[in-house]
Amino acid sequence: MPPSFERGDLIGRYEVVALLGEGAMSRVYRAHDPDIGRTVAIKVLRDELLADSAYVARFLREARSAGALVHPNIVTVFDVGEVDGTPYIAMECVEGEPLSRRLRSGRRFSSREAVSIAQQIADALDFAHRNGVVHRDIKPSNVLFTADAGRVKLVDFGIAHIDATDDAERTRTGAIIGTPRYMSPEQAAGGEVGPRSDLFSLGVILYEMLGGKCPFDARNTTALLLQITTKDPQPIRKLAPETPVGTARIVGRLLNKEPGRRFQSGAHLAAALTKEYDALAEHEVERRRNRRIPLKVQWAGGMGLILTVVMVVTALSVYHLQREEISRVILDSGSSLARYVAFDVATPLLSEDWTTLQAIVEDANRRETFHYLIVSDRSGIVRAATDPSRVGAPLALPGEVREARSVSGTEVARVTLPDGESALNFSAPSRFQDQRVGMVHLGLPRSGLDSVMARTRWLLAAQAAITITSVIGLLYLFGSLIGRPIERVRRAMADLAAGDTATRISVTRRDEFGVLYRAFNEMAERVERDPDGTLWSYPGAGGSEDDRTPRPGGVERTDDGGARGIDDTDDDDATTVVNEPDRGRD
Repeated sequence: MPPSFERGDLIGRYEVVALLGEGAMSRVYRAHDPDIGRTVAIKVLRDELLADSAYVARFLREARSAGALVHPNIVTVFDVGEVDGTPYIAMECVEGEPLSRRLRSGRRFSSREAVSIAQQIADALDFAHRNGVVHRDIKPSNVLFTADAGRVKLVDFGIAHIDATDDAERTRTGAIIGTPRYMSPEQAAGGEVGPRSDLFSLGVILYEMLGGKCPFDARNTTALLLQITTKDPQPIRKLAPETPVGTARIVGRLLNKEPGRRFQSGAHLAAALTKEYDALAEHEVERRRNRRIPLKVQWAGGMGLILTVVMVVTALSVYHLQREEISRVILDSGSSLARYVAFDVATPLLSEDWTTLQAIVEDANRRETFHYLIVSDRSGIVRAATDPSRVGAPLALPGEVREARSVSGTEVARVTLPDGESALNFSAPSRFQDQRVGMVHLGLPRSGLDSVMARTRWLLAAQAAITITSVIGLLYLFGSLIGRPIERVRRAMADLAAGDTATRISVTRRDEFGVLYRAFNEMAERVERDPDGTLWSYPGAGGSEDDRTPRPGGVERTDDGGARGIDDTDDDDATTVVNEPDRGRD
């Protein structure tokens, strides 16, 4: 058994708080570092392994290799020492649970969660590999979640292999070290193990997170190792159909038996996973935005909404400007008429000739161009009016007065008459040689203004409705026309994916769709001419088309069932990936 420590015991300068867990080689304790007041995890080697110098050396190698790795996704080693002949390692204490516990609970990870976790591990492995360290035991129990569950950390470089020229620093070829279920084929066969072996193990973890079970499983170790080295796992999309095609490509490429056909570095894998994560995030947005809505409906509805807003704003602006202009014309006209009448009645008011004044008012009333006309003297007594009952009484307008303002020296107010009609009252002073001798109050009807504005509203509304309807209809028709060639290509791609290599698109067009049709036909010709299948890969990102080199292999398929190369299989987990073309070289 490993040395047993109780709460309060010291391991070096570290005070034991509690036992965190026990593994095949060691026990791990939570402890307190009194020098700097922080919590650490202390790993102590098992007692029975102390006599084996190889195990002790490997244990200490963990401290040397992991201690040199400072990365957000790698557990930090703080110290290494020995107590009573027992070596120990003091490291960062991660309070979160291991990935293995979540997998054992039956937890299924979404594609975005799984890709995010794998991307963090790939970053950690890339950093370790660039510093000459190969982990050699990537498995769920060595992946820890932090307390906030937003980050994962890679732990236990206890069997890490440090690249060095000294053979003593190398784990000898033929020794099988690691957890069998997550081993790479070359590791299971006892061959040379390098960075791409760690990436294979990461592919096994990613497969398990997506599919809920390990891709390799057998009753005994011998059968398991044989399965890893000779048998391809069930394609992840057959086990978990909801897995996105791009994610499945990454898994398929990671689990390739040949190291040269996998991702060539943790950096390449991390870049592909980052692209895939962004694509999945964009897919989620598009799925919510475009849920079961045809393109023609989206275009018509979206443009219809935009046009409606524009037309409403424009119509309201035009209506407001036209109302202001018409109101200005009516106010100027009414003010001029009131001033003319005030000038006409100035002499009778000055001479107090009420008979002549009443005759002028009655003559104006016969024209029926206004609701009322009232003339008052300088003391505010009505001397003539279209309503004779007001004559001799103090001035009072026939209705409720509101919204008074001055226009060109005339007071204008809105008056609501007893019968409910609305009028504009114009009050103009009557002057004789600059001396005010009375006031004229003229009520003009608002019905003309209201009628004109009502017709204007209807015309603007009709114009907007006709414009919006026409645009929506045209966009719907345009969307339908665009959708037809897209559907034609989709059907042709589906036929080709089903094995019908004679499929061709016979329609000729002189536009971008014509270019797409010709490209499909050229691809179909290529597939038909090469029944053995040739995988065309790109040597690197940013390479030109002339850089493509053929080699035997599978086809890189696309989401809609098409292909990027030539293939005679329908395996969804082909060994290339949409987001990261297979370089085929180191």
